[in-house]
Amino acid sequence: MQAWESFLSTLQKQLGDEAVTKWLRPLKIVHFDACNLYLEAQNSFQIEWFEEHIRSKAKGQFRNNNAHPIKIHLTSAEMEPREKKEKKALPPSSPPPFLLNKNTLQPEMTTENFIINPSNQILASLLASAKQKEWKSEFNPLFLYGAPCCGKTHLLQAFAHNFQSQNLQVLYIKAETFTENVVHAIRTGNMQDFRRAHRHADVLIVDDVEHLAKKSATQEEFFHTFNTLHSQGKQILLSADTSPSLLQDIEPRLISRFEWGLVLPIHKLEKEDLMRMLKIRCKTLSFPLSEAVLQFLIETFSSNIKSLQTSLEALILRTANLRSSALSVSKVKELLLDLMDHEKKIALNPKQIVLCVANFFSLSSEEILGKSQTQECAVPRQIAMFLCRNELKMPFTKIGEHFKRDHSTVMTSVRSVEEKIQKQDKELGSALVLIKQKMQRATH
Repeated sequence: MQAWESFLSTLQKQLGDEAVTKWLRPLKIVHFDACNLYLEAQNSFQIEWFEEHIRSKAKGQFRNNNAHPIKIHLTSAEMEPREKKEKKALPPSSPPPFLLNKNTLQPEMTTENFIINPSNQILASLLASAKQKEWKSEFNPLFLYGAPCCGKTHLLQAFAHNFQSQNLQVLYIKAETFTENVVHAIRTGNMQDFRRAHRHADVLIVDDVEHLAKKSATQEEFFHTFNTLHSQGKQILLSADTSPSLLQDIEPRLISRFEWGLVLPIHKLEKEDLMRMLKIRCKTLSFPLSEAVLQFLIETFSSNIKSLQTSLEALILRTANLRSSALSVSKVKELLLDLMDHEKKIALNPKQIVLCVANFFSLSSEEILGKSQTQECAVPRQIAMFLCRNELKMPFTKIGEHFKRDHSTVMTSVRSVEEKIQKQDKELGSALVLIKQKMQRATH
């Protein structure tokens, strides 16, 4: 299967040849179609490794020629596939049961392992109150937002663990999985079972709600699920990559409900916080590293937490026959050269550009992306659009999607900045130099 081979090639760049050869190449292709791939593993341990290290990557990177995601179904030669067992257990005339897809809580994603940014101290008190039965119901829903890979999933799962310690029934689910459940329930005629499964939890936690965009049936069901639980005083926690007001293609009635409770940003960790996080992770994995190596990882893989964690995991996989304490910075550079090249390519993105422009003009990203037409916001917005076009070579339509503007507005804004550059506008020229310096520092 060509798509599978392409995906393995991508993983080789991220994890190295040894990991792919050892863990993924032995997987046997049983069957595939346009949107499904059925694989057979040699044993359950291979499945566990796949679920821990590859499943999340596959959801974002494994796609067919039409850019549609391909779902991987994994079974082991040691066990009979679940689907076959279920078919045998059912009488021929029985309708298929509704099987609720859930997302598993990771045991390591706890309060103790979550590093709190000093500017996020309110989160520390909220986490503690969720564990100590002191939760205040007026924080309903609690909506957390921040850039991808800033720790939102870890934080939500830490809340889930804390609520579970109170013997509460907690349903943690990603928005994409919620959508899958809606589609499956509609196809099998099991909407009542779907509603019963989602509306009887004491705590509903939904991760990445931005993925509800453009899914009208899913939004309709989520709206009624939200209303039912909220009216019963059941707690709801949500996360997204941006604040509710900036979510795109989601119904206004849902956005208004997202803002009913407490909306909190998740700020990027400082270098000292990242150092603490890495040390905790190294201790958990029994893989101690020197301060110099840890510092190198932080300085090199700083685009997001996930990138930093991937570099550490890749280092562990690629040093199977080496003692971690013997690793020098030069040896680490040699081992992670491919990841370093990849990091340089992904480091600069539209959100990073908007943030750097916002910082230069003492604004927030929300103000630049918002609707204000004042000179204080309009000029920085034009500069940010120009940099997205000039530095990232983004199409005008894509820039428009990011800024919630028509592509013609983007073209006019970019042209306006270009004309000022041609006229050698000193104020603009100076601003661009300093902003680009900020962008360089942010990606190194």
